[in-house]
Amino acid sequence: MNAKYRGKSIETGEWFFGYYIHFLGNDFISRFENNTSKDFAECFVSVHPKSVGQFTGLKDKNSKGKKAYHHDVIRICVRASWNENEPITITGEIVWENCGWWFRGKETNEWNCHLSDLPPFEIIGNLTDDPNLLEK
Repeated sequence: MNAKYRGKSIETGEWFFGYYIHFLGNDFISRFENNTSKDFAECFVSVHPKSVGQFTGLKDKNSKGKKAYHHDVIRICVRASWNENEPITITGEIVWENCGWWFRGKETNEWNCHLSDLPPFEIIGNLTDDPNLLEK
């Protein structure tokens, strides 16, 4: 399986999805799968380095199932053992750490849980489009 990435175009600000290439200090997303152009240069989009995020292999709980990427901000709802009647909503970021995808909650700023161990989650945005999303 090839890893899939996304990155935001330096030129247009549009998101592109494909394979990630770092070459001579520049970052690109290749568009080979969906591109029918015979022009080699049109197959690559120069992207902002901090916008590049890898697909985790997971989707959120909504019916359309948004794909979850590195630096997405997600919301989960859990029931605490001390009060099972009132669910707790936790917001946090998807991060890559210790060879795995983790959920880092904004309330504790710790590596809370391995992403695959989370209950169904909702993607509410990403830190590239809204760097202050975790502060809201």
